[in-house]
Amino acid sequence: MQRIHPVAGLAAAVVAGAVVCSTAAAGTSGGTDSAGPPAARAARHQPELTASQTVLFRPLVGAPSVGIGQDQQLLTLARPDASVITIARTSKAIEVHGTLRSGGAELVSALRGQLVLIRFDQNASKKRLQAALARTVVNPNALDGVAVIMVDVAAHAGHSAVQVILRPGRYEALNITNARRSSWRSTYFRVLRSNRPARLAKPGARIEAIDFGFHGASRLHDGELVRFGNRGYLVHMISFYRARSRKAARRIAADLRRGHTARAKRLAVTTGMFAGPLSHNQWQQLVIADHPGYYVIASMLRIQSGRYQTRLGMERVIRIVR
Repeated sequence: MQRIHPVAGLAAAVVAGAVVCSTAAAGTSGGTDSAGPPAARAARHQPELTASQTVLFRPLVGAPSVGIGQDQQLLTLARPDASVITIARTSKAIEVHGTLRSGGAELVSALRGQLVLIRFDQNASKKRLQAALARTVVNPNALDGVAVIMVDVAAHAGHSAVQVILRPGRYEALNITNARRSSWRSTYFRVLRSNRPARLAKPGARIEAIDFGFHGASRLHDGELVRFGNRGYLVHMISFYRARSRKAARRIAADLRRGHTARAKRLAVTTGMFAGPLSHNQWQQLVIADHPGYYVIASMLRIQSGRYQTRLGMERVIRIVR
């Protein structure tokens, strides 16, 4: 899943009970409402996490933790009644296809970069959202009272899938491919209330961020459906550093806790994220596709004083096994 752009011209068409939303490139505004097993591990090397890359909507290009091959079945772990919503990007637009009704849904992306899904608060306008988005680069908590960040996931090789519960309301899906906002794309759409909302498959494990730490499983299985969420009142993310050994993982965690982020990055084999910044009580679940070994999960966002959340205990060693 991928990345973002200010709302631009919107065209929506209802086709056989499904909706297709399309939004042009950034720079225009407006729009209308419309109702309506793990991946291959090729090219797993990922760029190092930096302060600019770990703030909301700054991409970790090529650094996903999950993905799906084009020839793989997408919903092997989802319930059969869950909606399938596909998100794609054309040369000038981002499009959302599917039955947009509340309940369990699997978001399938053919995009490169990051997919961020935002749900508007009840009385928030598009104008307020765009103003808040401009401030999130410095502080993702700027969206508080305007919208919530429901999904933030990076795509592997341009393909990814993530599961989420959609509530009725107004949404914006954003595709971010680099740090230049002029290249971002987004689309606005509505999710209608379903009389019989679908449920999602029960995850095999859960990891949740809190203020300030992580709760949940310390051992995950390659190919397992895992729910990553945020129960903290501040925005948190769940990034990872893959270590060469258990000893190296403990050293990385200690360096992050002491604020030695550069040294931690040098010790890591690769970096990536299981979930980008998520708002309070939001979660996403996905099939992990990562090499077995030791990992350090962390939230690389800054608090008001400017310190990383890792300085407050938001780092933890976990292990992925076969």
